[in-house]
Amino acid sequence: MNSILKTLKNKLQSKVIKAGIAYVIGSILLKGIAFLSTPLFSNLMSTSEYGAYGTYLSYESILNIVIALGVANSVRNAAIDFNEDIDGYVASMLKLITIPFLVFLLLVNCIYFFGFSISGFSRFIANSLILHSFSSAVIEIVSISYSIRFNSNQYLLISFSCSVLNIVASVILMLTVLSGDRFLARVCGLAGTYSLVAVVLYIKKSLLNQNTINKKYCKYALRIGIPMIAFYIGYSLLNTFDRVMISEICGNSEAGIYSFAYNIANILNIIVTAVFTAWVPWFYERIKTKEFDIIYQRQRNLIHLVLLGSIVFTLSSPEFIRFMAPSSYSDGGYIVPVLIGGMYMIFVYNFLGYTELYYKKTIYLTIGTWIATIINIVLNYYFISRFGYYAAAYTTFFSFLVLFIAHRVIVFIKFGKDHVIYNFYDLKSVMILSIFIALTVVCKDIISVRYSLIVTVIVFESLSAWRGKCSRN
Repeated sequence: MNSILKTLKNKLQSKVIKAGIAYVIGSILLKGIAFLSTPLFSNLMSTSEYGAYGTYLSYESILNIVIALGVANSVRNAAIDFNEDIDGYVASMLKLITIPFLVFLLLVNCIYFFGFSISGFSRFIANSLILHSFSSAVIEIVSISYSIRFNSNQYLLISFSCSVLNIVASVILMLTVLSGDRFLARVCGLAGTYSLVAVVLYIKKSLLNQNTINKKYCKYALRIGIPMIAFYIGYSLLNTFDRVMISEICGNSEAGIYSFAYNIANILNIIVTAVFTAWVPWFYERIKTKEFDIIYQRQRNLIHLVLLGSIVFTLSSPEFIRFMAPSSYSDGGYIVPVLIGGMYMIFVYNFLGYTELYYKKTIYLTIGTWIATIINIVLNYYFISRFGYYAAAYTTFFSFLVLFIAHRVIVFIKFGKDHVIYNFYDLKSVMILSIFIALTVVCKDIISVRYSLIVTVIVFESLSAWRGKCSRN
């Protein structure tokens, strides 16, 4: 009997490990596809069109949160509490979020009927925005239901379809029937692809499920989801509102340059997000058994590795702009290093945020995030109008720094010093990266200095690793 249980346990662990590896690799590859499409669309679209598209995505990220009602987060909990009817639960969630979708659709069309508009968008774009937001919510809920059952093939199929088809559709539209309005072509390609995938999933998971919407499931989901909406809206505003304000204050062309620079810097966040997919389950197991020394050592090693990569990325970032976009986007080279710093703040903040999530103290997540968000909005309003879109990169860096420090203080006070990185190693890494960011901005056009620094950092790290190996031997 023991041998049978051991065999089953090994098979389950193998399945979990394989699925985990698939999600990490899949996340990097699929988000990498979106990143690699950046130079394609920067060459096909003007800075003004690219800026309008960036503003569109900012609105979509916020609307998606409201329409989804935060219920996607409840699917993982429901997999434990309602394991015998998880398909019925997912079906109820899809039917539940249809209600706010229809309300927003009606509201938007009433706004346009009375002669108003949303951020200068046409009525068609506004309706596409609502449909896109709803479709994203449908896809997220179904994708999570596949991931919790370790169905990595279905999960990757959905992600691959959304990532690749929207690019292909957008390019075809840009080069054919919508060549005169490439912003519209990009929106149609993206919203159209997501809508098509969502319709298939909605029919498969909801309409083919004959059960009516389950009130018990809805109450359960809303108890989990509603409190998180404030956090997600705050975090989304912190990530996207700078582009909206640049578009409104400076214009779509400047917003386009900033959005492009942000996408370049975001490659760091893409990699880090994939890493945390694997980190979090391990972290939760160690924190459960209070193995803080092991957690600290792993955190320190991970911070050291990401810091090294961030320094090299920062110093070489001006070349990314030159390589991946036409000269009209070249001014973005001045702000990419600063935005990379902002992405690094998100990285070190995640160690703290996941601690708060482990203890189910989401109120602290919300408070810390909104402190940073309000500061970001106020600073953007003041500095963008005076110094242009460049200022947004620095206010973003500062706001993410506030986010990190606010949560560091909260975790230290509420959960104790064992839950924050010892010896201020995370703060020291932020200071080191800030120095290299300043050097990159000052030496943006002096390639020899920047690449000499890269060589120096790599040699120093190699010597340190060699000495460490010798001391251990």
